[in-house]
Amino acid sequence: MLEELITKVYTKHQAKLRAEQEEKQRQEQKWIEDAITQFRSKFDKVIPPELQEALNVQFKTDGIHSTSAEFQYANQHFKIIVWGNGWALRSGIDSHLCDGSTETFFDKLLIQLGEIREANPVDSAKIAEFQGVFNRCYVEIEKIAQSEEWRWLCDRPNADPEMKTHLGDVLHYLSEAMGCLENAN
Repeated sequence: MLEELITKVYTKHQAKLRAEQEEKQRQEQKWIEDAITQFRSKFDKVIPPELQEALNVQFKTDGIHSTSAEFQYANQHFKIIVWGNGWALRSGIDSHLCDGSTETFFDKLLIQLGEIREANPVDSAKIAEFQGVFNRCYVEIEKIAQSEEWRWLCDRPNADPEMKTHLGDVLHYLSEAMGCLENAN
């Protein structure tokens, strides 16, 4: 009887603790979502959604004090934050690159990215070299995928049923990488 009573009370206590923890997590998630929504309501007016998508902007927040829009460009990490009555662009830990009001920040951001691009020019020869290698690989892999020998290997009883799919995925992702190289030039 004592063991049953202990189990009953302890189980109820554990359920209460779990419910409190889940409620705390839900509340923290709501704070985060609300903070990002509030930030985006202003941010979307400054940086058009198309540019946000092109930069692959990610919104981050601690849910209470700071929310930011973060992205990578030219192998550098950037953070856009609210700065006074406007916006600021930061790089690295604390490097303040530019700031501006809601009306001027967009142009200042693009100018700053242009300066970074000029300081980090694209090596067209290296891109052409990569493209050549990728093209040769694509042709060779495609030959394998279309060969009788490959089909025979894939059709064997002990073959992984995903063999054809995996090679198709390789061609797909290699093609995607080739497209990225074309856009980088």
